[in-house]
Amino acid sequence: MRCRCCTSHGIAVAGRCVNFSRNWPRHPFPESYRRNICPSRSTRSRSSSDSNGNGPKGTSAKRSRGLGSVTIAGSCIEHPATTSPCIGFETDMAIQWITGTLRNRKVWSDGLFTLTIHCPGVLEFEPGQFLQVGLPLPEKHLHRPYSVASPHGDDLEFFIVRVENGELTPKLWDLEIGQEIDVSEKATGGFTLSHTPRAKVLWLLGTGTGLAPYIAMLRDPKIWDTYERIVLVHGVRFLADLAYTDELERYSKAYDGRLIFVPVVSRALAAHGFQGRITQAIESGKLEQIAGERICPETSAVMMCGNPQMLDDVEQLLNDRGMRKHRRNEPGHYVVERYW
Repeated sequence: MRCRCCTSHGIAVAGRCVNFSRNWPRHPFPESYRRNICPSRSTRSRSSSDSNGNGPKGTSAKRSRGLGSVTIAGSCIEHPATTSPCIGFETDMAIQWITGTLRNRKVWSDGLFTLTIHCPGVLEFEPGQFLQVGLPLPEKHLHRPYSVASPHGDDLEFFIVRVENGELTPKLWDLEIGQEIDVSEKATGGFTLSHTPRAKVLWLLGTGTGLAPYIAMLRDPKIWDTYERIVLVHGVRFLADLAYTDELERYSKAYDGRLIFVPVVSRALAAHGFQGRITQAIESGKLEQIAGERICPETSAVMMCGNPQMLDDVEQLLNDRGMRKHRRNEPGHYVVERYW
């Protein structure tokens, strides 16, 4: 990400350029989150909770912590000591946190897991958006954005991969049932059905934990009222990394085959799927053969989420078919969410 006020890759903070490679967390961040980040001075704001961060009796604790050099939610501000505006950044200076409790932990494979957090009080959000999940540690408050794998409700699911030597995910992996965990009150992000073009067939392409927003969407009746058929393509390395498969099979049966699930496994043979990568499945024509549908401008809307190399390659394939990225003021055929 290039800073507009200098020629290096970084951001300007109080007139200085700060290199992302030294300061930015290594954990994947959704692109729509990064688009809503702006450098600013550290700020702390008061919330309705008491001095210990406890909310009213009988409710989840709610408090505010400063974000340091990160701001979200608000209108665009300028870099200090420069005239270059940041792009679409918002100005709420602190995240409002709600303390939830870990209700369930599902391990799919070594390092791949889902946390269910009981957290009443999170504001209404759309499937496909993300929330901050964090842990208050003695030295600092660790938090990262995660797409929610469930619709809005008191119990929220997060589909997570443990990052070796990471700051947060190994700690999330080690959490025990009943332990407290922080969740941001407000969700963010534009990777939603309301920002996706209408069409006969909706193609959901995802790699790894990029499956999470699609699980949330499939659990919401809106998607079934909007599209005639849905093709979900999940790309992973190993068969063990295919999560939520039983649930996806139930949807296919419950909705009379309107959901076609195509697993794409690069290092093993997937039954009823494709061995290789998503781009290879598209180029070979095998994906369309399995789904019984064509990816074309006339009938298709495409959502893509996950590995940036896959996204770049699939974008090019779609562009070659006469499809274009969907924008607010320029309707198109596909939308993209990058995870890093």
